[in-house]
Amino acid sequence: MKTKSILKLFAMAVFFFTGFQLHSQQTGVFNKAVPFNGEQRILAYYVPNDYDETQQYSLMVCLHGMGDTCTNYRDALILGLAWHQFITNTIFVCPDAGSDIYKDFYRPDGDEMIIIEAINDAKINYNIDESKIILQGFSLGGRSALKFGLDNPELFQGLLLNTPAIQGLVDLNNDPLMSSLYKYENSTKVPIFIIHGTEDFTYLSMDRMLYDKLIEHNGIVRYALVQGLAHHIPARNVIENAVNFLKNPTPNENEIEFLDIIVKPRYFTNDITAYCRVRNTGSEISSTQTVDFELNDTKLSAESNKELKSFEYSDIPLELGAQNLGFGTHFLSVLLDGYNKYTKSFAIFEKGALLPLFEGFESGSFPPQNWILNESGNLVSWMLDPEVKKSGSYSIFMFNSLFLLNNIGFSEDLLSPILDLSSVEKPVLTFDLAYNYHLYTPPYFESDYALTDTLKVFISEDCGETFTLIYKKGGAELATADEPIINPLDIEECFFVPNSDGWRTEQIDLSNFKHLDKAVFNFSYKSSLGGSINIDNITFKHDDGTSVQAVKESGDLLLYPNPAQDFLRIKNPEPISKVRIFSSNGLEIYSNDLGLISNELTVNLSEFSSGFYIVEIYCGSSVFREKLIVNKK
Repeated sequence: MKTKSILKLFAMAVFFFTGFQLHSQQTGVFNKAVPFNGEQRILAYYVPNDYDETQQYSLMVCLHGMGDTCTNYRDALILGLAWHQFITNTIFVCPDAGSDIYKDFYRPDGDEMIIIEAINDAKINYNIDESKIILQGFSLGGRSALKFGLDNPELFQGLLLNTPAIQGLVDLNNDPLMSSLYKYENSTKVPIFIIHGTEDFTYLSMDRMLYDKLIEHNGIVRYALVQGLAHHIPARNVIENAVNFLKNPTPNENEIEFLDIIVKPRYFTNDITAYCRVRNTGSEISSTQTVDFELNDTKLSAESNKELKSFEYSDIPLELGAQNLGFGTHFLSVLLDGYNKYTKSFAIFEKGALLPLFEGFESGSFPPQNWILNESGNLVSWMLDPEVKKSGSYSIFMFNSLFLLNNIGFSEDLLSPILDLSSVEKPVLTFDLAYNYHLYTPPYFESDYALTDTLKVFISEDCGETFTLIYKKGGAELATADEPIINPLDIEECFFVPNSDGWRTEQIDLSNFKHLDKAVFNFSYKSSLGGSINIDNITFKHDDGTSVQAVKESGDLLLYPNPAQDFLRIKNPEPISKVRIFSSNGLEIYSNDLGLISNELTVNLSEFSSGFYIVEIYCGSSVFREKLIVNKK
């Protein structure tokens, strides 16, 4: 329903209120049934016991989350958290989301108008100050409050959003596939306060990205991240601060708020421009903004003369080229409160690392050193997997599913270190992967429907400014299983757990790029809401003509003991012609060309230090690769 229609409903409500009294003025905690969309819908009220009809009262409309009821929610806010004790002179009304299974205020169509019904009912029966109506919501109720408040900003003093349950990146970015499109531009017309808990992982990144998006629309918005809070309403002090902001978002005339430092993590030149993002949170127009910052402990400042209205933001350039920065890592900092610094680092590279480079993800930390994880903001991204691995203790894992928030079309990216491909004659990239996709059949879909994520590998020669696609596979082409995962009905069933035959080694010829001494690779996994992938043993090296093979069934190729201390024995039914051992950073530290054909070999490890190594065993035209742990006691 459009805004004009809503205003007509308000005009009718004013008429009824000023013309005559339809209902008695009940106080305290009570429920009331009203007819709405062909059913009786409950409004759960709290009215102060000392209600005085000669005085005007604020109104807070509170929207519950999925699976809850308005009565439970009202009782939680009033009887449990006692909001009425510190949000004084206020009437609370909690409308019920109805009998539909999703209990969402936007399902079915038109269901959101129960918010107007609740406001009208309160105005008919009580003396409500129309300029002091706050719309509050929790979880899916918070999402509904955001949508309705941005559609009708003129109706509300503010929006109080407790963990608004934004349904993924598609929802957040107003994809036409979603029914709820948010009018972010209207955030300049109504104050918004977003509250989220550090332990509420499902929507943590979504709500932070919502806050950033509202800032980019110059929205009147604040964000509170509450330590230790899960998917619940926070304590009194947080709510008090939120309500105070909604009532008076600009308590000071002049105030510039620091928001972020914007700088890329890697550069090939010292001609660098970073930015400091600030916004005006004062009531007066700001004509000059000054930022004091530090570059490697050197104190500097930058200034902008852009006129900023209240809650407008600006990116102030931090010109760093004149500092004659050398190669290596540098640090940009802003002093926040006289004590704490907000710092971001960046690095300048002369050239890339020499090949070979091997990454088996055995450090136990992620991303590995000199790798960069570019997350889209989705609930999950590339992560370490200690359960599924080609060899060693870890691989990396990523998956998408219908059961997660909607991120279709978005990618999770893992960027390699900067590499010098010119350091070898015939550069090649190899990696082990295990992947399967999801297939739904009737009755879950009308016909067979495959959900197929895609793996892409890109190369960049300009430090990640632009990329060239060098590998792309998805669905059945990418799969390493004979059959897809059919009709997974929960998250656990969406995972692909391969056996020893469920891995494949991919090899990409890089000879067209062997002139690059500063190459960056991007392993990009794009969501189509269906797939489970593991990647292990990423190797950049010289192509010596051998093909990397999957390790055979357990017992065929033996490396023992592993972990090892003083020696390593290698046995294989097929004749071994050569053995090479590499350190975790890709340096070859052992090579033994047997010359003669043998089925076993003993390697003396007395000169090896404790750590993680890669062993390559050459058999004819194939090479097998295994991880080795040396543990010197």
